[in-house]
Amino acid sequence: MVLGADGLHSRTRALLFGPEEQFYRYLGYCFAVFTMRNTFGLTRETAGREVPGMLAALREADGLFFDGAGQIRMPRWSSGRAALVGDTASAPSFLTGQGTSLALVGACPLAGSPAGRDRTAGFAAYEHCSRAFVALNQAQAGHGGATLVPTTARALEQRNTMLRGLATRPATEGRPAHSALTRPDFAQRPEHDYC
Repeated sequence: MVLGADGLHSRTRALLFGPEEQFYRYLGYCFAVFTMRNTFGLTRETAGREVPGMLAALREADGLFFDGAGQIRMPRWSSGRAALVGDTASAPSFLTGQGTSLALVGACPLAGSPAGRDRTAGFAAYEHCSRAFVALNQAQAGHGGATLVPTTARALEQRNTMLRGLATRPATEGRPAHSALTRPDFAQRPEHDYC
């Protein structure tokens, strides 16, 4: 078997399922990450007066990572002897804060699903166990984008207040997306039942 876990821009996925463009959903944001010296003594978000210095540091940075915020949405996560997991199969985007969680949650049923089954049934069981949790978390990207990248002065003020710990986000009904899946108790389940 081949298990693809090589991320958002997966070569394994492209080889098995075709070009990324058919699965990639752009969320309307781009981001850049680079390392710079903490010459400002920053310990939290600061005022816009620091932006020119940060842009100057960007021009001198040794390394730069630039990408768009996006998700991977696929109709199926396996083909023949291969299956995909984590961002390779279902990237939620960094706006949700759930990428690592989805990878770990998916790896658990994927590891157990072939037990006592043929490969096709095992991969189908893995997807059956994980699909609803993935969809719920992918749906959170809009909320994350609105929170992290506000478009009005009022939304910016609310975000900053929340980030400083002076306020919390309103509670949602039911279980929050990040905890909407109950991990199976493998000791209590038959060897072939991992969902």
